[in-house]
Amino acid sequence: SDVCSSDLDVTTHLLSSIDRTIVANYDHDYVGKYEQLPQAELSAVRAGIIDRLIGQSLCRSICDVGYATGAFLKEIHQRYPACEIRGYDVSPYPTPDFITVDPEWATRPVDVMTFFDSLEHFPTLDFLRGLKANYVVVSCPWYHPVLGLEHFATWRHRKPGEHLYHFTVKSLQATMNAAGYRSFYSCSPEDVIRKSPETDNILTMVFKSFKCLDY
Repeated sequence: SDVCSSDLDVTTHLLSSIDRTIVANYDHDYVGKYEQLPQAELSAVRAGIIDRLIGQSLCRSICDVGYATGAFLKEIHQRYPACEIRGYDVSPYPTPDFITVDPEWATRPVDVMTFFDSLEHFPTLDFLRGLKANYVVVSCPWYHPVLGLEHFATWRHRKPGEHLYHFTVKSLQATMNAAGYRSFYSCSPEDVIRKSPETDNILTMVFKSFKCLDY
């Protein structure tokens, strides 16, 4: 098997790759694949989550980790023109001029931090404990252990060397709880856009820091 159990597995089914060496080439062509998605519609769904669950008054600064083409941040920039827009991506894809690239994103304070299709790509999640975001939004493939190993073996989101973690609701909750965040929303709104024969294909969760003064 190319996956193993972590300490969380007994109760939450968090799966991580045995060898978390990244073999995917996150180059211009890789990011270019996202241009094939209906980016305007997908970005509107993602920005709508910020609108409904966090709001403009609490989103004075935002950092999107793995911003790819920058489509989501462009949507935020249009909706919240006064919001400070930051992002980080390992790809050399051209950076939109409204994004401030922030190599210190993991330790810099920010109101909202987003991981859309990126958290499952990290070789370790230890950096989560150092985040200084008030809110964290995560969208990632939704792993369903109840479907069994045969399903997992052919699962479209099982990508060794690229997707290094596979999350359930409980495992993502446990991972973020350990980092000081509590969830208050979980659903699959992106499935309206990213159509798939699978049920609950993409999991989206919103978390709030334990340390927020208004919590």
